[in-house]
Amino acid sequence: MPFSYVGANNDVIGFSQDLCNKVIDAVKARTKHPDLRVRFIPVTSQNRIALVQNGTVDLECGVTTNLTARQNQVAFSDTFSSRRRACSRRKLRASRTFPISRARLW
Repeated sequence: MPFSYVGANNDVIGFSQDLCNKVIDAVKARTKHPDLRVRFIPVTSQNRIALVQNGTVDLECGVTTNLTARQNQVAFSDTFSSRRRACSRRKLRASRTFPISRARLW
């Protein structure tokens, strides 16, 4: 399930958009500008960082991985989602297993 998607009426639906709407509401309240105009601009994984950097967009509400290299380019909010990655392997017979208690696999 994606964090957001474009619905049939061209409106954005999903968890990321819900969070974005909360931020927008908070900005309107804090700045005492309830009529603040908000314009949604579609972004891609290829252009989202650049559009934030050059001021085309003020806030990107997608699921962008918070990497050290990107922290040098833009500011990130607190993390609201984290995925665990795992790998799988073929099951071995008990006689062929080995302890990996000291190995770090991730």
